[in-house]
Amino acid sequence: MGYGGIETALAGEVGLGLLGILMVLKIVATSATLGSGGVFALSLFIGAMMGTAFGETANSVFPGVTAYAGAYRMVDMADVFAASARAPFTAIIMLFEMTGDYAIILPVMTAVVISTTVARGFNQENIYTIRLLRQGIDIHREEVADVMRTITVGETMTRDLPTVPPSMSIQELLEQLNRSGHHGFPVTDAEGCLCGVVTLQDVERAPLKEEGLPTVGDITTEAAVAAFPDQSLYEVLMATAIEDYARIPVVDRQNRRRLLGVLRRHDIIRAYRKGLPKSPTGAEGASPHHGVATAIL
Repeated sequence: MGYGGIETALAGEVGLGLLGILMVLKIVATSATLGSGGVFALSLFIGAMMGTAFGETANSVFPGVTAYAGAYRMVDMADVFAASARAPFTAIIMLFEMTGDYAIILPVMTAVVISTTVARGFNQENIYTIRLLRQGIDIHREEVADVMRTITVGETMTRDLPTVPPSMSIQELLEQLNRSGHHGFPVTDAEGCLCGVVTLQDVERAPLKEEGLPTVGDITTEAAVAAFPDQSLYEVLMATAIEDYARIPVVDRQNRRRLLGVLRRHDIIRAYRKGLPKSPTGAEGASPHHGVATAIL
């Protein structure tokens, strides 16, 4: 019983008891055969039966006060489909195109918004995406894949990270590392130009010199990788995925010795988490590029 049943119900030719039976049986049949067919006509049928039953009951209990039964049928057809497909605008326009009755636009819009909101409260997935989810396809994860492409280095980098000069002694460097809690600093000369990066590991590997302890300039490592502020984080991650860089200098594209900031692990993690949409459980979603995103984290 498909569209013919809907038309019969809309015409008021089905008894109240039969309406209830048809609605329940259609829900059971839909649940049992959902994988073998669509849900458009099914949701309209269930909505028509439920709306007609409610309208007939309301007219019997409150005669002369409630609207005619057909109004309830049309409203329920729209809100059941909207709740199933999470498509409120489609449901509203579809109903008016099918019936040509624009007199009940406010009740339809109200019911559609309420039904969609309530349905989302129970499950973020709609009747179509939940079938994909059971097959291992999560469209929300595909959306997350572009998170790192939309965030630029300039939006994420740390601009006020302190620098150290090449002439600083190792002892002074160790004291500054201890005070700041950082594991490394960019090294800049008197003109503020980037010379490289020095880290705690560089200090541990520093060779002893006969004439005394080495300076920061002696153990500075040239920055093998630098980023530009207009690059996306995805570009930087792809370029550095093979190596383990805890901090990447950010330089001017026109003058690569001009230091603008530093891109650190913490900066990338914070930007990544901030850009993730929330999952139905309230936690951040997972990305198929999560392995790439954590390559330098």
